[in-house]
Amino acid sequence: RSSLRVSMVGQLFNNITPFASGGQPVQAYELARCGVSYGESSCILMVKFIVYQLAMTLYALFVTIWKFSFFSARIAGFGAFVALGFLTNIVALSMMVAVGFFPRATHKCLYGLVWLAAREREKGKSIEEVRDWVVSHKLNICHQFTVDDLHFLKRGGRISATTAVVGSMLQIKPVLHVDNDGHLVNIGKARGRHNALKALVARMEQTAIDPREQTVFISHGDCPEDAELVAQMVKDRFGVQNVYINYVGPVIGAHSGPGTLALFYVGVER
Repeated sequence: RSSLRVSMVGQLFNNITPFASGGQPVQAYELARCGVSYGESSCILMVKFIVYQLAMTLYALFVTIWKFSFFSARIAGFGAFVALGFLTNIVALSMMVAVGFFPRATHKCLYGLVWLAAREREKGKSIEEVRDWVVSHKLNICHQFTVDDLHFLKRGGRISATTAVVGSMLQIKPVLHVDNDGHLVNIGKARGRHNALKALVARMEQTAIDPREQTVFISHGDCPEDAELVAQMVKDRFGVQNVYINYVGPVIGAHSGPGTLALFYVGVER
């Protein structure tokens, strides 16, 4: 009964708000009234939208292929119009999947980029100039992270059970990041926790652009002492003045486990 009410409330507000913009926010509110947190309801609604959008895209693809000659004979430039529509849908779906499957990189890259864009605005740049700066620097927000417990990566399907067991026995800690295509990539390994933290800073030394003048971000999974240690390493090695430290969210923490630590800065490549 509750699911039917939530669905009908969404349909009602889709019909009475401009561009059907009110359905999902009201559904999130209705789910909250049923005891579902706003975070969980947002995830539910995003998954529902991804499935719906994917189904509609596949349906449109089937109809387009089936009746392509019919539509192209009656609509000038139909092929280009269809290509643009499918490209738009693919980009939108890819972005939503990236948020769902790679939330750490998505959230932290966007957060750091927005913070840096705000600093550009404070320098007196126009909105158009800030926009151009963001576009030209979005792939220069570097990030790498390490985890303390490999079994969390195993539970998430990132590594095999054998790798988790052997790596834990040998105290092997991976250094990871998400590449430009959204793939989680192992960019290094270290023996022991302290060496893994040093590897994060060493990677920054290889790729950072003018680190002394930067503001650096660190996020951690309930390991503030390690975050402070990395912050001090960064200050001592590069002369960085501003380092912001914050916690990872509960969703990221559930995937990567306690002891997760990530370092973010501007560099030559992501």
